[in-house]
Amino acid sequence: MRRCHLAALPAGGPGLVTSGEIQRVTVKLTPTSYLFLPGHAARLQISSSSYPLQDINPNTGDSSLQSSASVITRQTVLHDSEHLSVLVLPVIPTSSQSNSSTP
Repeated sequence: MRRCHLAALPAGGPGLVTSGEIQRVTVKLTPTSYLFLPGHAARLQISSSSYPLQDINPNTGDSSLQSSASVITRQTVLHDSEHLSVLVLPVIPTSSQSNSSTP
């Protein structure tokens, strides 16, 4: 599965968050594909870092090259009646599913 680095999002995207602040984040992944066979499951993993795939994120708003310090962060996905969370994964029918629905 692909990962998305929020700092790489266009201007106007999410920025630094104040501790305790709730911020809605929509992440659009680049095209990818994965076949889920019966019994398979998906796991959503949230992180402020993807090292070594991406540069180290010091969580200061500066790049790892400009920052001499780093800040420990904690991400929380809210999922209660006031803060609904959703993971939407597109489903591409297999050729047998496509043919069976054709009259």
